[in-house]
Amino acid sequence: MSFCFHLTRITLPLRTVRLSSTQPKPKHTLTTRSRLNSISVQSRAGDSESAMAAAANSVRVAVAQMTSINDLAANFATCSRLAKEAASAGAKLLCFPENFSYVGAKDGDSLKVAEPLDGPIMQQYCSLARESSIWLSLGGFQEKGTDDAHLSNTHVVIDDAGNIRSTYKKIHLFDVDVPGGRSYKESSFTEAGKNVVAVDSPFGRLGVTVCYDLRFPELYQQLRFLHEAQVLLVPSAFTKVTGEAHWEILLRARAIETQCYVIAASQAGKHNDKRESYGDSLIIDPWGKIVGRLPDRLSTGIAIADIDFSLIDSVRSKMPIAKIATWVLMLDSSLIFKACLLGDNNLGMKAGASSGIGSQLTSGSLHRYNFPRFSIRYQWSSRTIVNSQPTQTQSPAHIQFTVRTRVRVAMAAATNSVRVAVAQMTSINDIAANFAT
Repeated sequence: MSFCFHLTRITLPLRTVRLSSTQPKPKHTLTTRSRLNSISVQSRAGDSESAMAAAANSVRVAVAQMTSINDLAANFATCSRLAKEAASAGAKLLCFPENFSYVGAKDGDSLKVAEPLDGPIMQQYCSLARESSIWLSLGGFQEKGTDDAHLSNTHVVIDDAGNIRSTYKKIHLFDVDVPGGRSYKESSFTEAGKNVVAVDSPFGRLGVTVCYDLRFPELYQQLRFLHEAQVLLVPSAFTKVTGEAHWEILLRARAIETQCYVIAASQAGKHNDKRESYGDSLIIDPWGKIVGRLPDRLSTGIAIADIDFSLIDSVRSKMPIAKIATWVLMLDSSLIFKACLLGDNNLGMKAGASSGIGSQLTSGSLHRYNFPRFSIRYQWSSRTIVNSQPTQTQSPAHIQFTVRTRVRVAMAAATNSVRVAVAQMTSINDIAANFAT
């Protein structure tokens, strides 16, 4: 079953973005398709002026690496020390890993320490930000849930005055049987978030995520192409097994495909007898280059790098993927549909039914359906569809379909594997020679 969705590009803010009406305008922005006020820096003759212009178009940030334990006071002492180090190094933002304030020794411990955001634990960190004059990214705070049996895995962004500027509740929960390791069931005690969150800051527009979200690129596509993120925050506590296999490559992929900086703070080392984290906190630029990293992936400390807004602008202008961007819609049927954003020349496309699509759809039939601020055209190429009824979700960024299908499965008769080959060659301007090769 294959689908092609063509959507018109939108520039209005989406309801899933949480912004404070009191927050200041960012000091640095992109000049292309940005909703934010821009600053232009003119450089005159002279090295000092050029250096000043370069400094005005960049800002220093830090990423932390630590080993949290089941001791709130000890973890706060570590965070306080790292915040002072970051501030002394000139960093204006410090990003802490998931579960920065607490890692339980056994199942259920996190529920016991969960608090609302106005509780004493988070207020300590607000005071730390204010006293250190530094913004803090606190990913994976145990926020009290809607009942005693659940909490929210909440990423909190605090400004240098100690005010909470944004919160994001982790959408993708870690329910995984780690190969060669233990089984995790985060959903058994954690409520999944529903909103995609971006927030304006002096460090550009921040896309806010947590750990396991990293494996779902559609979230980062939305942050980049719908919410215009410039810096992606990925506080994490990757396991040793999954970190060794996937940590760096996933982070670099998210940076490259979105042309954003990625700041990934990580837990590191053994927290207790049952839990060990991979470590290796990273800062990655929009070209996928690692620009900040601790020399030891298991040590406690910080890495420093500069967010260069002119580099973001340069990468995006030289490789303008936003003009033909492909992003992925998350659907309740767990099926993945690719959607192609059209350019502004297609803003007037309006066609198709104004209500349900209908039940019996034939292969190759073309249908269109109009949603608020979206015009969708899709091609059904499978005869297995027996019914499809679209419904609009709370956010126009998410279009939800309930799909019932009959699927033919071809079973392998004798084996569960097959050998394939990949070619590498140097083609030239000789068709016959290339064919011979």
